[in-house]
Amino acid sequence: MGHGEPAVGGVLHRFPGLHRQRGPRNAALTPGRSGCRTLRPYAALPAHRPEGSGSLLGTHRPLPLSQEHTWLPDRSDSDQIGHPCLTVEVEGALDPVAVEQALNACVDRHAFLRAAFEGVEGTLRLRAAPVGVTCPLVLTDLRDRGRADGAEEDLARLLDEDRRSPFAPDRAPLVRARLVRTGQERYVLQIVLHSLIADEESVAVLARDLSAAYADADRSLPPLPAGSGPSGGQRLTHGSPGSSAAESRRGGPTDFPPLAPARHAAPDKPALGPVRAIPFRLEPGLVARLRGLASEDGADLSDHLLSAVYLAAAPFAGPEGDVLLRCAAPADSVSRSAIGPYTDELPLRLRIDRNESFRALVRRVARLRREVEKHRTVSRHHVPDTAVEEAGHFAGAGGIAFRMLPAPPLPHFEGAHSRIPALAHRDPGTRLTWTVEPPTGEALSGQVSLRSGAWGAETAAAQAEMWLQALRAVAEDPDRPVGSVSLVPPEHLRKIAGWNRTARPQTGPPTIDGLFRDQALARPTAVALQDGTGQWTYADLDRWSDGIAESLRTAGVSPDRPVGVHLHRSAATVAAMLGVLKAGACYLVLDPRYPDDRLRLMAEDVGTAAVLYEGDPPGWPAASGIPAVALRSPDAVHVAGPRPHSDPDGLANIVFTSGSTGRPKGVAVPHRAVARLIRDTDYVSLGPEDVLVHLGDPSFDITTLEVWGALCNGAKLVVLPGAEPLGPDEVIAAVQTHRPTVLCLTGMLFNRVVETDATALASLRFLFVVGEVMNPAVTRRLMEQGAPQHLLNGYGPSENTTFSACHLIRTPPEPLANIPIGTAVTNTTLHVLDAALRPLPIGAPGELYVGGPGLARGYAGRPELTAERFVPHPFPDMPGERLYRTGDLVRRLPTGEMEFLGRVDNQVKIRGYRIEPGEIEAALAATGQVAEASVQVVDVSGDKRLVAYLVPQDPRSADPAALRSELGTRLPAHLIPNHFVILDTLPVTSSGKLDAGALPGLEAAEDRPAAVTPPRNATERALWQIWSELLEIQGFGVHDDFFAIGGHSLLASRAVIAVRTRLGVDLGLRNLFDRPTIAELAPLVAAGPAPAADSRLDALAAELSRLSAQDGDATHTREPQ
Repeated sequence: MGHGEPAVGGVLHRFPGLHRQRGPRNAALTPGRSGCRTLRPYAALPAHRPEGSGSLLGTHRPLPLSQEHTWLPDRSDSDQIGHPCLTVEVEGALDPVAVEQALNACVDRHAFLRAAFEGVEGTLRLRAAPVGVTCPLVLTDLRDRGRADGAEEDLARLLDEDRRSPFAPDRAPLVRARLVRTGQERYVLQIVLHSLIADEESVAVLARDLSAAYADADRSLPPLPAGSGPSGGQRLTHGSPGSSAAESRRGGPTDFPPLAPARHAAPDKPALGPVRAIPFRLEPGLVARLRGLASEDGADLSDHLLSAVYLAAAPFAGPEGDVLLRCAAPADSVSRSAIGPYTDELPLRLRIDRNESFRALVRRVARLRREVEKHRTVSRHHVPDTAVEEAGHFAGAGGIAFRMLPAPPLPHFEGAHSRIPALAHRDPGTRLTWTVEPPTGEALSGQVSLRSGAWGAETAAAQAEMWLQALRAVAEDPDRPVGSVSLVPPEHLRKIAGWNRTARPQTGPPTIDGLFRDQALARPTAVALQDGTGQWTYADLDRWSDGIAESLRTAGVSPDRPVGVHLHRSAATVAAMLGVLKAGACYLVLDPRYPDDRLRLMAEDVGTAAVLYEGDPPGWPAASGIPAVALRSPDAVHVAGPRPHSDPDGLANIVFTSGSTGRPKGVAVPHRAVARLIRDTDYVSLGPEDVLVHLGDPSFDITTLEVWGALCNGAKLVVLPGAEPLGPDEVIAAVQTHRPTVLCLTGMLFNRVVETDATALASLRFLFVVGEVMNPAVTRRLMEQGAPQHLLNGYGPSENTTFSACHLIRTPPEPLANIPIGTAVTNTTLHVLDAALRPLPIGAPGELYVGGPGLARGYAGRPELTAERFVPHPFPDMPGERLYRTGDLVRRLPTGEMEFLGRVDNQVKIRGYRIEPGEIEAALAATGQVAEASVQVVDVSGDKRLVAYLVPQDPRSADPAALRSELGTRLPAHLIPNHFVILDTLPVTSSGKLDAGALPGLEAAEDRPAAVTPPRNATERALWQIWSELLEIQGFGVHDDFFAIGGHSLLASRAVIAVRTRLGVDLGLRNLFDRPTIAELAPLVAAGPAPAADSRLDALAAELSRLSAQDGDATHTREPQ
């Protein structure tokens, strides 16, 4: 409230002066918020109330199905519904009292304006209040607010809030009215009718009757004619799913099987913003041609317009091209004398045939409308839920609707002039609504309306552009196949071409060993490499890697052949990779933690020539006939020999990724692609003053940037040695100790580091977050508390060598923002294409294809898969070029940046690993213990977990522990499910597809033996509590393995932090890996040392300080630039 008189009669206000309860008939003028003044209702209305239709008076009727489905979202979130609304601007001598009296005369005349809805014995019922119930007119004065004071913004906000504010459907009248005074004789009137009681055509009836009542001396209206009103128009009352009407849809034109699987799921409850209207206009010449086509085809103009909507919506549908639209079907003329919800929305589902002509499409659309019209009891509410849900994001949160409406109603008030204001939007609710207005002269106009949050404005604008493009194309040649119609405006093509002009010449040799050799010659005494065992100058590393190369050539390794590097993360791993390249071969990192069978499969799959190792030789290479070569020590004497140069198009490394068929695939990356990533780039600058830290899995493709970005640009590379991934404390300690200037973190690790200490990364010059979607809330916290100089969201598949796009985050993102993946990096092109490899307009979602010299050669030893994913460039001006199909669903924003929307397949990324659930399902089937399996990703408080839903071959012997153990011999740890759920059968939809939504939650997991040992002392109870909170489970005991019940490396690091914080003991991450049960850990905790008093990170910093023992050279301890 303002500072004036208190509210009269308990009237509740929202900005500014929005009535929540009906106040007294006379009220004082009080100030509202933001300088607005709110006038409450004036004088009392006359007592005379003519009786209206009365068909609902004193009765309870079952709620018609269309209204029942409106009621449900309204009770939970009224923003899901778009309410009919009359908005008019009036200039002249308007009498506000007479306007309110005329409005209430309309309420008396139309029973639905007095209707309310309530539950009676489990059934929703409609009830009409007696004549005499009134609707107050809220008056707001904005005369003292000029344009500079934001009067227009206040007005728009007021009207939009009136449209969006919740109604109480059980309290009549479901009408809201406001009159805003904007000048001496200038007003804006808005009357909102709840969609339970009115449709869009009712607004015209309201305008007509409001004008008549205002002109009447008594401000009254005659009763409705007999036979009009609700009793004549409710056709959906009896249309239940089991009725004959519902049966008529099965197998016929009104059959609505589920659509193709969603390509991007919309939020359960989108956060809706204001209405956005995108206007369009069809020029007279185009309208004339379309009318001529309609005449030739014996169809309506609306059929042609609707057919073009199908074409514009098709790229937003699932892979099968199914489009589900809702088309308004007006009520009969008799009903239009009364206000009510008489307009049906007919669900029209159509699959676009790319080979048919536009004329044929129009005929199909017209025939579908006629057939569905015959079965009007089948409304959109009888479409199976899965048909809407599986339509996904591109059916929108509430779908797509099309309507051709009469002109916006314009009431007339004696002594004043009325017109429709620009802000008189027709509220679409959560739908993307196409509205075509009546012709103005020879042209047609209208708008595509949406609410931000339910639909992106870019998506709606793209559809509007595509619709207009389609209409222009088919008007010229209606017999051409619709699949050949270009939907992209020429201006969009010009902009996209400009964004893809990323070519830049690169300096130096386009090979890794050549670029390193240049640095070794230029700065031989500079420190190149460091880990916990020592450090090496560029000259040292050059000699060490030369010795490794010589040993490989002696072993018979030939150019372009893969050499396995069977080493944990260390300086020796880096030297080995460089030595392999100097031998002319390509390196393949083979993680010693992987099962032997997995390593053998990978090595054999790509024709590995040799395997480098340290310590005891692994046994598995001999079984495959692959020679194992011991890694030369850095001190070994080496006689310099010839130093061949690598071929820029020769292979540099092979990176294995998960495969959907159960077989991993090796991405073969040439030298030229790596050079494009690390030299002369526009997204990062690297030089001798930089320090990079290598802390991830050496088999990750981000290693390419960490290692070669440093060594090919004269920078220093610090390797944090070890076999396990690092946690947030180790990262923070490394940043404090080594002062890196460039750091790469996976999305999950980034989140954990910021949650631990949001200021820890502020010293960085470049911070890249990779592998997973960035969390906007965490990102905002970092930007506000400890932002590095440059924070980038890095995106790219291994098939295009680490990065294809980067987004520089300049300001803190909004909490629910979708952080873009950015624009193309140097020498890269990005293309959003449809299923036919045709470009899509700006804003339209489609699959991302990437091109340029960063492309991999393909998949080693997999020519069929290479041909499937690396396709010829579809553009005629790019002969001989290729594009890689990423499988990622994106859209291009008007800024040129890409926004990631999801996947077109089931691939996921968890903690930076690319995971194909199909590979895990295939491994489960190969055990012989599983009849059916589905692997899903479940989000538990931001932590992604793999859950295997299983139908065992023999339910009596189903043993998740044995299954986990068996998988451990076939799959690396990151592919083993965190949880197993045993089912009798997998749920399916009516179309026979897996019904993922019907799968049970983690509470059904059977990961632990039936008998568990509960905590037996205080230490075990404290550890059990920490594990329970982190894993969000309870049914485990002190002998259960942390990693077998849902844990992973990042959760392990959080457990160690929790033990330190709560119990005062520095447990150490290594101890949890070595002793992964509470029973094993409890004695260590009971006897463990307390953390240092001055800093919880001191212990880790001391542990890592040995890496800096020789950091005294001032050249290598400079502050970041």
